Amino acid sequence: MKICRRCKINPPRIDKASSGGIFYCESCFEEADKRRLLKARARSNEHRKSNKEKYNAAMRRYRSTQKYRRGAQARERKYQYGITEEQFRKMVYDQEGQCAICKEACPVDIGPPQKRLSVDYCHVTGRIRGLLCRRCNLAIGALRDDPILADVTAKYLRRYTQSPLLAMANG
Repeated sequence: MKICRRCKINPPRIDKASSGGIFYCESCFEEADKRRLLKARARSNEHRKSNKEKYNAAMRRYRSTQKYRRGAQARERKYQYGITEEQFRKMVYDQEGQCAICKEACPVDIGPPQKRLSVDYCHVTGRIRGLLCRRCNLAIGALRDDPILADVTAKYLRRYTQSPLLAMANG
């Protein structure tokens, strides 16, 4: 029976590929793996410090790519709202890529953030309500998520608005 090459006690873990053909037990393997990781991290940090300008330029190029932005947006949605990219895509599909209030079509991935659909949620419960364009999202925020204030505002606007549609509706 084979034994661990390091501690000579525990039976080895069967993992030739990652240990270079040397058999370690589970605890010795994890310890060696941690040491390798720390050494690699230290080398990487040294390299990054000695080539700071080159590294920063490469990171600027990478962060400007659509792939990075999409991933960052997905991570942000997962962190802030607890929804996956698939759930977000389904919401976009269900709303046909439009704002839930004004029905304006908005891009999902491309364009500046003020043009994309925003996730609207209740600030009290955290429950997601839908996807909104920036204007509608800001309007709801200005109304402090208060439906009564929204009704009063709508009545006020109807009273003083001279639109052809309202004139026909009023009579």
